[in-house]
Amino acid sequence: MESSKKLYTAKKVINIIGNILIALLLFISLVLFYFTLANRGKNQPPTIGGYSMYIVLSGSMSPTFNAGSLIIDKKAAVEDIKVNDVITFKDKDSKDATTHRVVGIREESSKVLYTTKGDANEVKDPREVPYEQVLGVMKVSIPMVGRIMAKLRGRNGLIIMAILIGGFLIVSESSKIIKLLKKKN
Repeated sequence: MESSKKLYTAKKVINIIGNILIALLLFISLVLFYFTLANRGKNQPPTIGGYSMYIVLSGSMSPTFNAGSLIIDKKAAVEDIKVNDVITFKDKDSKDATTHRVVGIREESSKVLYTTKGDANEVKDPREVPYEQVLGVMKVSIPMVGRIMAKLRGRNGLIIMAILIGGFLIVSESSKIIKLLKKKN
């Protein structure tokens, strides 16, 4: 009696964990789908609720975060950016945004300029960054998620996600149906 009760409890826990995983996959899929549609044809990062997401392309900030990480930034007022903050900025001459650490701040002609440096770099960045080019201050870094998002972006990625989630749901629900049928027989 005791072992069947433990088995029932274990099955229930596994079922709850499976449902949580399904909900998590659906949530991630919806977020990716939203970002894919919302940013189609725009030269802007995916943004929701004032937070922007960027995929790290180089190792210039290792070991703080590595290439393939996903970083989430929030726009900050000029007075809120301090030395040691990690900022994302876009130089007018560059196609991609850069995320580096602020190592110095100075004012010139009523403009605030930031000196930046990648944690893995030996030298500071060659140009100071005016506040107008700052896209946000990094709030969180999630390893490897950027790499996954980059692969799943676009139509093929959405198809792959739909197949994976659909397959997972079909297998999960089919096993429940089979168990119910076995109980009735």
